Amino acid sequence: MIIIKSIVSLLRHIQNRLFNPYAEYVRWLSLIGRNSKLTVPELKREGKRYEMFIVTIAYNEENLIRKQIELIKTHVKDNDYCHVVVDNSPNIKKRALIKKVCQEGGIQYIPVPRYIDKLISTHLFWYGLSHGAALNWMFYNLLLDIRPVRFALLDHDLFPIMDCNLTETLGNKDFYGVKRDRGQGWYLWPGYSIFNFDVLSKINPNFLPLRVNGAFLDAGGANYPIYYKNYNINEIEFAVDKTYRLTVTKGILDVYHGDCIQKIDTAWLHIINGSNYAHVKGKEETIASIIEDIDKFRHINV
Repeated sequence: MIIIKSIVSLLRHIQNRLFNPYAEYVRWLSLIGRNSKLTVPELKREGKRYEMFIVTIAYNEENLIRKQIELIKTHVKDNDYCHVVVDNSPNIKKRALIKKVCQEGGIQYIPVPRYIDKLISTHLFWYGLSHGAALNWMFYNLLLDIRPVRFALLDHDLFPIMDCNLTETLGNKDFYGVKRDRGQGWYLWPGYSIFNFDVLSKINPNFLPLRVNGAFLDAGGANYPIYYKNYNINEIEFAVDKTYRLTVTKGILDVYHGDCIQKIDTAWLHIINGSNYAHVKGKEETIASIIEDIDKFRHINV
């Protein structure tokens, strides 16, 4: 038993030491084609920039996307915004279903190249690399071409359940969203974050994870040393978030892998682990029940 534990410990040590070099390879891979920007004629504007450009990163769950599209149309009250779905699903059949949902909802569907999933998502180096690589690909191949005044990043399991205005939420700030503080570094969770495009684009952002002095900064964390580090965390206004456990899942202690929801700034509901990457038994039924009666969560205050 001691030998097995020692071997596991050694393997984890090697994994941690190799993580940042591997992330550099992933960054290079995610930026392939950045000089030949993605062309989406329907999104192009001549002489006018979008005041708010909303990007959802989809992952294998068409029902979440369907509900999110519906609720964004209902509750997002920005005067001038565009919502697109960038699909990072590894499942081809799910990509087809998500594309159909977007077409039915009149939302632009943009698939991430399959190599993002095939060459980046590995069992050895998961740690949000695929998510971060998809965000990098999207930023350099789409947003740099569209150049909105502001943009918001949303996870597919995040829903507005009350009227809100993302443009007003950001205001004159450089960025806004849910803070992830790891002690050795901090960053915005890319599942709910809003940015001033002109400010962020000056630093060549990197949405991949990063290890800093032993601390793991998940997707979006690589922006810490090149961007967030320049700001005083105590002077920044962040979103208010609170997590609630709906039921107690036997054998699951980690709140982020169980039957949990998260309220953000009162108006937003996050179904934690919406893609069920943690393989929690009964999660699909829980998600379906939340979506079916999502209005009841308006009364839970952060």
